Amino acid sequence: MTGPGGATIAIANNAAANTSFTTTRLGTHTATLTVDNGLPQGAGNVASVSFNVTGNGATFSQVWPLMQDSAVNAAGLDCAASCHAGTGNPAVNSGTAPGWAQAGNTTALYNRVVARVNTGTPKLSLLLLNPSNDATSPNTNGHGGGLQTGFNLGGVHNNYDTFLNWIMSGALNN
Repeated sequence: MTGPGGATIAIANNAAANTSFTTTRLGTHTATLTVDNGLPQGAGNVASVSFNVTGNGATFSQVWPLMQDSAVNAAGLDCAASCHAGTGNPAVNSGTAPGWAQAGNTTALYNRVVARVNTGTPKLSLLLLNPSNDATSPNTNGHGGGLQTGFNLGGVHNNYDTFLNWIMSGALNN
């Protein structure tokens, strides 16, 4: 199985008749199947198919409301209007805690949010590491606000999945 440059691909069971795979990159992938019946291999034993892997269509317009929803914040706060209103303490983060409030300037807001995204390795995006309170580098100090609702990788992680799918879909301003 091959994919776009830098893709990490995991096949659930490469010896099974029916299987699935996961990939870290969107784009064209090629799967090659080799059939082995114990006889010498010939051209008829190998088949390849190429296909395009696309994201699930998560949008920035789905991500941004979660950043404003007090039900997502463990302390019941609106993240955009509290810690990330430009008064957050940058010492509790590996970078500067960005202010999300942009007074209706969605382009400026998007640019601040996407600065916390790593499209090459989506799971290392600060936008995911912080609310999941994951201290993996580059987020070695964790999240000052602790674990956020829906970002618990050992439990309920529906909000994490929405953010991850948006990033894997290209983190577009849509």
